[in-house]
Amino acid sequence: MKKKSIPKFVAGLLALGLGMATPAAHGSDSFNFCGGYDQEPNSIVDLPEDNAMHFDPELGYAEYEQFYWNGILRTPGGKRYAYFLIIYQFTVGDYPFQFPVRAAAGAIQDLQTKVMYKDSYFDFSSGQAYPLPTQTGSFDFELSNPDPNSNFHIKATGKNGVDKLEMTFTDGSNLSLIVDNVKNPQTNFHNGFMRYCDATLNPECDPFTPSPDGVFGHGLNFGEPGYHGEHYYYSRPRMAAAGKVQVPGGPKRVVVGDSWFDREFGTFIQDLQWVWFSIRLDTGEEINVYDIRNYPQPTISEETWMTGEPIVQSATFQGAPTSCERVELFGNSAPDGGNGGVGDFELTFSGGEYGSSRTFLWPTQYTFSVPSRDLDLEITPEFTDQEFFIVGVFTPYWIGIANVTGTRDGEPVTGHAYIEAATKCCNGDDGDDLPPVHP
Repeated sequence: MKKKSIPKFVAGLLALGLGMATPAAHGSDSFNFCGGYDQEPNSIVDLPEDNAMHFDPELGYAEYEQFYWNGILRTPGGKRYAYFLIIYQFTVGDYPFQFPVRAAAGAIQDLQTKVMYKDSYFDFSSGQAYPLPTQTGSFDFELSNPDPNSNFHIKATGKNGVDKLEMTFTDGSNLSLIVDNVKNPQTNFHNGFMRYCDATLNPECDPFTPSPDGVFGHGLNFGEPGYHGEHYYYSRPRMAAAGKVQVPGGPKRVVVGDSWFDREFGTFIQDLQWVWFSIRLDTGEEINVYDIRNYPQPTISEETWMTGEPIVQSATFQGAPTSCERVELFGNSAPDGGNGGVGDFELTFSGGEYGSSRTFLWPTQYTFSVPSRDLDLEITPEFTDQEFFIVGVFTPYWIGIANVTGTRDGEPVTGHAYIEAATKCCNGDDGDDLPPVHP
């Protein structure tokens, strides 16, 4: 099998921008996990097939598909930027009467000015689906807002762990990148799968067994007590990135850095709130962390954010590039997944600042600790106002870049993380029960 290398364009910009050695690809192929497997042993995710959109001639489209990238970028002169791009599709109805809905959202954070440029678009009306793959494991997406007052446009193509990303916002900010896998992909949750089960309502619910129709289940189990959906999930936690970025009032700048890619598909999540971290340590290790909870009823307020009953507390640890280590971890309230154990880690959050809506309080400090690995981390947002309201989605998000400091085996460790926190307000009523506005 031919050994995979980073494209010359990426390698050249890496050398130009940072004066650093080009990262070497780990393993003989971007889809080849440690140990020579085409995928991880016991993995429920199939690669490269599951990198692409899903369609079955008898069952139709998967109910939910998501492609997500984030990263931190630097110019040769030391300016720093962060970004994320999310592309997703969900379907309404059952095949052959499914109605696909496409959507995309993105942001560019200027870390000099602490400003977040953002845009999004939901295609509610066309009923057009993203194209199915022309090659195994490939994707080719493009979406524009037809509103003449909007310049929103995204394009993403990819195959075999090399992706090309483009996004342009109405305010004129834009980003174009090539991102290339330099480490093995990793499955998340338990072998790449998790059913969101509320054990308080259904103690017999098995969180690690997919529904009979798998990704094409289309909510067949929504009548089951405590069922909130199910996801298949893998990541590429370390990808080399190179390209150009521009923010309003500034020139196009050459940037290099690293990116993280998340791939999720399955049934659409129902009535959950969560906080998620993609943590990249400067030691070359990565940690994917999820804390998913149900909603306290009737509303979420500043006093009740993330206080619902935990559904899943999951983390996946991947070792440095010279290591093939991958460990599943579960929090105090999550079931034992086989590779980890109950109480493997602790996640806490504190503080509170309002975002630009001046409606929702978001944590300003997180701590993550894994006693068995002597790992203690403090995760602090680079700036507070990274709140995001995606057009057409009634869930407010906080999606942003954060600094990571702490200790690993008693030695100092640093890094960065991307955080996605999702809450909910008002249950669609007139807003009389909104949390108080910050004075």
